[in-house]
Amino acid sequence: KYCTYLLEYLSDLGYASIGMNGYISLSFQEINAYIQSIGVKLDAWECVWLKELSTAYVNESYDKSPTKFAPYSSGKYTFSSDDAILAAFSGLGKSK
Repeated sequence: KYCTYLLEYLSDLGYASIGMNGYISLSFQEINAYIQSIGVKLDAWECVWLKELSTAYVNESYDKSPTKFAPYSSGKYTFSSDDAILAAFSGLGKSK
């Protein structure tokens, strides 16, 4: 519905890899090995999105701004389901 399966795959992949200086985004080789191991056929755009999501995770994990939550934390914008996401954004754009 909202490509949540890609988030599940990213979680299974571990979000990022460890390089010499810390986190690095997942490589296409790692993504390909994972999807082959679970027997799933993904389109190219889905693999690109997994790579982009991993890169975003790494970038956010290095952002030390005190007003931002780390991507792995249980900050105020953590959602456990599609319904929670829809409920959180249902009031946007409505005038009071």
